[in-house]
Amino acid sequence: MKHFSILVALAVLVGGAVILSTNTWPGSQAVAQTPPDADAVPVDDALFATGESEFAICAACHGASGEGGVGPAFADNAELADAHLVIETILFGKDVMPAFGDQFDDEQVAAAATYIRNSWGNEFGGVAVDDVASIRAAGAPAQ
Repeated sequence: MKHFSILVALAVLVGGAVILSTNTWPGSQAVAQTPPDADAVPVDDALFATGESEFAICAACHGASGEGGVGPAFADNAELADAHLVIETILFGKDVMPAFGDQFDDEQVAAAATYIRNSWGNEFGGVAVDDVASIRAAGAPAQ
């Protein structure tokens, strides 16, 4: 019985450590700890700052701290690694998220994407204005 109690206590401690170490919000995916992508766009500080102020619009659905709500959580969200997906979603909308392509120019979209891809535990690199322009020109993906 003594060994069983020790095993249970060990399992609880290990399980608790695993839960604490994942640092994810409900509904988000843990960010894989991978080396930085050599082809990643560097984070432009000016775009990041602009994106931070633009995020006030996004916070209504995604939470002021990226914790999610009506929209998915951004905190520690591995899906934000896909810059193309982030840009498309901002431009053309997805599921319950409305499209913002008519409201934001390419620089504003790049700024918002850069901010959410590099906040709340995310470190996925910047988004280039030229990439936004290219995706906008290609049009909305088939749904």
